[in-house]
Amino acid sequence: METKKRFTIYTLEEGDSLASVSEKLGKTNWEVAHFHNCFAKDDALIGVAFPATLQVLYIEPNFHEKEVKGVPKVSFVYDGKIAIKPIKVTQEYHVTTSLDVHESTLKLSYDVSVTFLKKLGAVFLFKIHKKQILEIDSFGMLEELEAKIQETLYPLEIEVDDDGFFIGIANYEQILERWQTVKEKLLDEFDGVAVLKTILFYDAIFFDALLLFESLQNDLFLKTYFSGLFCNYTLGYTFENCLDFPILKGCKNAKYKVHNKIDPYLNDEVFFTITREGTLEDERVLLDFEEKLNEPYFALFDDKQEKAMGGFASHYVLNNTTHSIENISLECTLELEKKRTIKMTVRLLD
Repeated sequence: METKKRFTIYTLEEGDSLASVSEKLGKTNWEVAHFHNCFAKDDALIGVAFPATLQVLYIEPNFHEKEVKGVPKVSFVYDGKIAIKPIKVTQEYHVTTSLDVHESTLKLSYDVSVTFLKKLGAVFLFKIHKKQILEIDSFGMLEELEAKIQETLYPLEIEVDDDGFFIGIANYEQILERWQTVKEKLLDEFDGVAVLKTILFYDAIFFDALLLFESLQNDLFLKTYFSGLFCNYTLGYTFENCLDFPILKGCKNAKYKVHNKIDPYLNDEVFFTITREGTLEDERVLLDFEEKLNEPYFALFDDKQEKAMGGFASHYVLNNTTHSIENISLECTLELEKKRTIKMTVRLLD
């Protein structure tokens, strides 16, 4: 059984008095003193005023210390709902990603810009431009080829819904036209059967608008940046849901059950934070992931199959005036025979 919180600890500040704190709490002096004295030691009991040595005050558990201190709160639309407040200013970010597989690490670093274009009904249009790749560690020929193929997508114009989810591509025809030109150059620049297979694989994706959209939904930056941050966090500022993440290439995304929490109080009177933390909760067992299966299979024949394990954690800092993202840190793991870990940081450039 969960133990109920009995009180909140409020740390006294210079100038606090029994009268001033009682006024902030909307209580009488007697009510504040009586509640505190129920938990205080003899040398911290309150009479008609605070003892000179009193440092902390026990207040009712429904009060938050930051609220009593008058810390500004997040600008919610209603209840726990935050709104997209796009401004026509280009946001420049530096992005670093790393994929750790056992003892091997693949790192990528690049700059990306996000520009709000316009709103059409309930849909927001954004322009994404991924700048030149700045660092490539441990890249082979095929990784370099894929990086150049990805550059074909930009500038990319996308549709975003009211919750902040990426829901569509707005400039598909332009992308397809670029790809037909880039494809010929890549065929001239790279040789080999594996290269040809890779180009043909992406060719099929580029020529199908739905396949291209589904592919872009697994782009790490787009998946993380446009991930439905602007939802209703409820009056408790927290809720649980499931999200999928492309931790393992070659099969359907792994599903994680995560605890979403928004801190309703601002940091430095400007920023607020959103965190997501959770664990793998997928119907597939460990062997299903090892074999890169899209659906559960091995558990159908053996209910003692070892479960797959993994974790997910992300941390967002947003500006309370514009609700624009300042920075992001993310880590996702999948415990296979060769453990996979994806890490990502997104930092707003000055």
